[in-house]
Amino acid sequence: MGFEEIFVFGVVGGVAIWRSRSKKLDRRQITFLWILAAALPSLAIVWIILRQATLPFTLLAIAFLLCIWIYRNWLASTNLEPITLTLKEEKQLKDCFPATIYHFKGLEYRPQEIYCRGDLRSQNPKTSYDTINQNIQKIFGDRFLCYLQESYLKNSGANFGAVQTDQQRKTSYCFYLIPRPTAPCPINFSDRLVSIISLIFTAITVLAVGANIHKLEDINLTSLQSGLPYLLSIASIFIAKAIAQYVIARQNKLQLDPPLFLPCIGGFGLLGNLTTKNYPNQRRVLFDLAVIPAIASLVISLILLILGTWILAPTTPALSPLTLAGRSGLALSALQLMPFDLLDGGNLAIAMFGHRQAVQISRITRVVLLAIALLAQPWLKIYSLLLFLLPTPRPIVLNESIELDQNRDLLGMILMAIALLIIFPIPKFL
Repeated sequence: MGFEEIFVFGVVGGVAIWRSRSKKLDRRQITFLWILAAALPSLAIVWIILRQATLPFTLLAIAFLLCIWIYRNWLASTNLEPITLTLKEEKQLKDCFPATIYHFKGLEYRPQEIYCRGDLRSQNPKTSYDTINQNIQKIFGDRFLCYLQESYLKNSGANFGAVQTDQQRKTSYCFYLIPRPTAPCPINFSDRLVSIISLIFTAITVLAVGANIHKLEDINLTSLQSGLPYLLSIASIFIAKAIAQYVIARQNKLQLDPPLFLPCIGGFGLLGNLTTKNYPNQRRVLFDLAVIPAIASLVISLILLILGTWILAPTTPALSPLTLAGRSGLALSALQLMPFDLLDGGNLAIAMFGHRQAVQISRITRVVLLAIALLAQPWLKIYSLLLFLLPTPRPIVLNESIELDQNRDLLGMILMAIALLIIFPIPKFL
């Protein structure tokens, strides 16, 4: 597993730089990013050459998590700017909330957020949000994005466990104002070039894995040809997912950016494509954008697994390329459903549970997945570390009080259950 550690450190630095390219970084932050991208892989190479041994996974995990923790806390502490309003602006903001719609109780200034504390009174959440959002835009223009999100659970204290009325059982929603981010840059030539380069390198590495090549000197056109069935099978999974994404994006007038692929090197499998987009602000559209492509990739993976295992099973003891591709597709689909930003699971979690609960779910998932990798599923080790690099879901849905229908809720729960069944180890009695 020696080269995998080097590759992971490289991915850490590269993805960190890519994620921070739109932010204003000072010299110290840039230096730290280059330490992640260059210095740590160099140390891994020196360790392997001098000790003639691979890096202990414990050391790798500690160094990885420590670097991510330092980077995120450093970047957050230097980039957060307090939001302040003048007394006149506070008065104007309070007047934006009609008493019949929203019982306004006060303002709380938080990093990168203004919390408008109160209770939603209206029985029509959509009209309430539209009215208050229009009032805020009249006063502040495009300065803020207005969100109606589920509020934090109140401390019940001595009343915990007491019988609650129907009114008390209702979910409480509050308004939040967040500075409007700068408009996303249009897709340029460099973005497309990076996407194409990542696709080419990924295709070559998938060919090498399909051909069972482990040494660089063994790579040639003749040997790579034997990996073509595996490459085509893997490609069919991503093509099906891309078509589903394109259809949903076309129907809802969304722009999909060119995807980034992570090459498959050594035992480190293909994580999938990291895609950014101008996300929809409705739960239903966000749910469809996450679920339909995931279902498409799962269906193709199952078809490949059935074809390779039972219908076109080879006479040799080796596994069929279709079987390997089907297994890989199921694993990749499960990882794509993890509740993190840039993955389908992040959109699914927000659409089903709301932003604040999705953030808590993603934090718990990191720890649980790492524990599963260390105790029962060794193939998850590298993936579990890489998921620490992905951020928690961003606030996307503007009006979270508009719930999903029961059919979508049920479908989302089924998908999450399938992802857990794929990741969790199979009991011995089965």
